[in-house]
Amino acid sequence: MSRLNKIPANFTDEIFINLFDTAEYINLTVMERTIEEIRQKIEWDNKNVHDFAMEEAERKGMKEMALEMARALKQDGVSIALIKKASGLSDLEIESL
Repeated sequence: MSRLNKIPANFTDEIFINLFDTAEYINLTVMERTIEEIRQKIEWDNKNVHDFAMEEAERKGMKEMALEMARALKQDGVSIALIKKASGLSDLEIESL
């Protein structure tokens, strides 16, 4: 493996790709390995920040939808108890609409 410049075409399964990645990582110098670890950490941090931002946006979107639904139900005279059950909002949130 140490003499190969690239992964052979018939080794396309993920397990072989991971094996070649590991072998390549082992052959790195200490400096190269440190740089690679920092690069991976930055990549993972960016992914986590992106995932968190997407989850937060989704939560805010769901909350806004619940508020809009509760507002419409309240205007139609639906009881607070039923709005609370349908929207998951608190009594205080519903009453403040």
